[in-house]
Amino acid sequence: MKKFLLSAALMCVSVAAFAQLVDVASTTRVPLPENVRVSTATISPDGKFFVASDPSGSGIAKIDVATGNQTVVARNASSFDVSISDDCENIMFRRITTKNNLRYTSLHSVNVATGNETELVAPSRHISGYRFSGKTALAINDSRLKQRNLEETAVALNDIVVGIDYGHLVVSVNGETKTLDPQGRASYLWPALSPDKTKIVYWVAFKGCYVCNIDGSNPVHLGELRAAKWLGNNMVVGMNDRDNGEFVTSSSIIVSNLAGTKQVVTDTDKIAMFPSTTADGKHIAYVDANGELFVINLK
Repeated sequence: MKKFLLSAALMCVSVAAFAQLVDVASTTRVPLPENVRVSTATISPDGKFFVASDPSGSGIAKIDVATGNQTVVARNASSFDVSISDDCENIMFRRITTKNNLRYTSLHSVNVATGNETELVAPSRHISGYRFSGKTALAINDSRLKQRNLEETAVALNDIVVGIDYGHLVVSVNGETKTLDPQGRASYLWPALSPDKTKIVYWVAFKGCYVCNIDGSNPVHLGELRAAKWLGNNMVVGMNDRDNGEFVTSSSIIVSNLAGTKQVVTDTDKIAMFPSTTADGKHIAYVDANGELFVINLK
């Protein structure tokens, strides 16, 4: 009888941990050309295009969600952690250079319509985080918030930026940068600011994914969700990947609410990685192990 009660209790815990949080209407495969495969991709806020690694692996390309048509927008550009402006007109990306055996990172933006490229932050050893705020590009560089207006009429904003500084979780609020480290000294990764700018989702090596307030208070453990992004203000979506030391053997895209209740939204036979989301929270995009792009459409 005791064994039965224990089993029933464990089943209740399992049901509570995994429940339906979102209603998946369909999953769409982006019709990429036969010779095009990508390693990373970020969907635009309006859901109309991706910014992805180009086939050469040395630049970034704009890929139309509906047609799969690809246009290279920048050479020698990193497709990791690109930022797309809310109006979808500009893309911010990192460019890596080496000098005297030291690695430097510069920030650039490219206009989607014109292809015009602008250097936002000169090569630096210490860029922690960056994002767009309207027509202004914001970056934490040497623990200071730097701003660059993309248009003359843009308003310079002292806004919020989160980032990683030598493994520390940092936040810049109104120009003042602070180290948070809610779990103490550790290796922090993948920080993301909630749309309402009140919370941060992040990952800690060997501990998993957490959400905390903007001041680092009230950290909540969400489990092993990697590279998590916000899906609205009350849910996040990340991946739960496994590898054998050489390559990824399995990976699922998982939605979690802020209490840690989860829902798997991809099939078990699919190795799905690196999710990104649209601004309206109705679409989750990901890349699979074959370099193909998919969009999960939510009701």
